[in-house]
Amino acid sequence: MRTHYNPTAIVRIGDLGVPARLTADHDNPEPFAYSLTLEIALDGDQLVCEALTCRRRDGAGPVTGDVLRQVPVARLVTMAAWEAVFVYLDDRQMQPVSMLLADAPDPSDGPTTEALTYVARVYAIAVLCGEGPTRMVADLVGLPQSTAGYWVRKARQQGLLTVSAPRTRKGS
Repeated sequence: MRTHYNPTAIVRIGDLGVPARLTADHDNPEPFAYSLTLEIALDGDQLVCEALTCRRRDGAGPVTGDVLRQVPVARLVTMAAWEAVFVYLDDRQMQPVSMLLADAPDPSDGPTTEALTYVARVYAIAVLCGEGPTRMVADLVGLPQSTAGYWVRKARQQGLLTVSAPRTRKGS
């Protein structure tokens, strides 16, 4: 996935630098046999897809409603965020989220300050992308869901995590 955005239009959310608008091109034929372009914008504190263009590749069938229903829009927004969003490490240093996510702490070391800082950043990124934050923490750190929830609570108690996931009602 390739992302394009205006580097002068960055919004700071906690220690995340988020493009106010970005374009993401997904040209990889796997797992989707169509070329996709997403127009993504920051809406409040969440990245949302505002427009999606789907073009058929040579040899692919026509773009139909069935094809469009298979487009994993939420997953593509998350993939774009991993490429375009960055973390402020301090006032002068930044790190792309993709690098941060690849540097998960060893769960056997327990909930160290370094691990809880990682948890807080992953949680904030998940909320930004509309993903399940505790699930993303569990998946990236390699923890059971209940342990991830405990680490999230510890990060919040230590003041490392200030963002909250929006509450949704069952059935909505």
